[in-house]
Amino acid sequence: AKHILQAKLLSAAEALHVGLVDEVVPAASLKARAQVVALRLAVSGKPQRTGSSQAPHLIGTVSPIPEQEFFSYYRAKAAADGLSQQAQLAVLDVIEQGMTMSCGQALELEAVQFGAVAASTVAKNLIRVFFLKNAAKKTNLDLWFPPESAGAPAPALLRNIGIIGVGVMGTGIAQWCAMRGLGVLLHDVDHATLKRGVEIIRELFRDAENRGQLSHAAAHKAMGGIGLSSNLEDFEFCDLVIETVTESVAVKQQLCGELVKFVPPEVVVASSTSALSIEQITAGLPAPERIVGLQFCNPVSRMPLIEIALTAQTSRTTAARALELVRVLGKTPVICRSAPGLFVMRVLASYLNEACRLWEAGVRVDNIDQAMRNWGWPMGPLRLMDEIGVDVLEVIFNELQQAYPGRFSVTRICRQLVQAGMSGRKNGASSGFYVYSGEASVVNPLLAQFTTTEAKEMGAKAIQDQLIGRMIEETKVVLAEGIVKTADEADLALILGLNFPAFRGGLMHYARTNNL
Repeated sequence: AKHILQAKLLSAAEALHVGLVDEVVPAASLKARAQVVALRLAVSGKPQRTGSSQAPHLIGTVSPIPEQEFFSYYRAKAAADGLSQQAQLAVLDVIEQGMTMSCGQALELEAVQFGAVAASTVAKNLIRVFFLKNAAKKTNLDLWFPPESAGAPAPALLRNIGIIGVGVMGTGIAQWCAMRGLGVLLHDVDHATLKRGVEIIRELFRDAENRGQLSHAAAHKAMGGIGLSSNLEDFEFCDLVIETVTESVAVKQQLCGELVKFVPPEVVVASSTSALSIEQITAGLPAPERIVGLQFCNPVSRMPLIEIALTAQTSRTTAARALELVRVLGKTPVICRSAPGLFVMRVLASYLNEACRLWEAGVRVDNIDQAMRNWGWPMGPLRLMDEIGVDVLEVIFNELQQAYPGRFSVTRICRQLVQAGMSGRKNGASSGFYVYSGEASVVNPLLAQFTTTEAKEMGAKAIQDQLIGRMIEETKVVLAEGIVKTADEADLALILGLNFPAFRGGLMHYARTNNL
């Protein structure tokens, strides 16, 4: 089903392997071979093929679903995902009805259905997102620096990246840099921690192999390009150093201060921070013009966005180096003015905190999450909090409340869950808003101890309006503050950084078209 319903493209060899074609020949031999096959078919008739000759074969895979249930199964699956899958529903209609029609009638049906889908709002929104992605490839620094600063010579090619910290973010960045052909120097003062980090990176490479991103030989070669260090002085041979240490101003400030002393002046120092501003880190440090923010989205291997955070002191050369790294890594940049939470995390935190507020008002966990899945999100907000880590979000929420006291008021449930040892699903934990057993999950029954509020019935649309409205409100403020320059950049950042439903065309596009 994936080949048509998910618009999955296949090479000729892959198509042969799964049974979509009977034979693959060189282009030069195509006509002659086609004549031979045509003559054979004229004599022997249609060949026998493995698997079903009906619907599952037409979709492009042998399905374990009984033929009589095939279309109803996939139609129900597509309908559950809402407006985003109207093309899938049309495909299923065309195939099911077309099987009982003449070729001419089937082609006419296909043309009518294709026209309806191509002219739909969803199609127009997805085309808009396509153009936003293309525009992002041309992102430059002209809106952020005076014209006279544009004449600086281009820096040498990036070859070696230093990474400090071997947590989830540090190991993810290290693996992706190595996979893109960069040399990596991974740093931690503790040798045992470094060893664990290497094992995590190996696992990331195994996952990349399983998903077909690279061969085993290529993964082995990339892994060989990762060096280990427990001494900051080793970074003198790097072109850019990224710190991903704990979310503490004091820790990050001390580390960045040491780095600018140890590494040569041309080496850029980048800080990865979810909730702090780069100004908090560079305050009082020498050479603040060499320090820039680089906020990756987790998981690094799957999320295409990187936010580049600039301060008033960041030099154009430093910013250009950061932008070059984003492009070498094959990611999409959005340039931001440095601020606590930057753009993506600030909007995400507002959305998640508002979902907590709904729960504290008595709306059930499953009602909140189902409403947002129905709206198009791949995961409900409370389930997402478990995946990120309730403890991580509690720190971020508190940082944002300090930074924006008039705009951000922390709900209490995160603190209560953390104190009870229910921090979500990360690092082997098994409970948060949900309780997990393998891939299965149920709403955590222990949540009841944290509320005295009576259960409140709230319709899906009301839930959606409140949560999406909170995101729109915060994004408008971010744009007014100049943290992101344009609404189009904001739309793309949320699509690529948060998996905002692309078929909606972007958050601010949705707000404009609905007069919100």
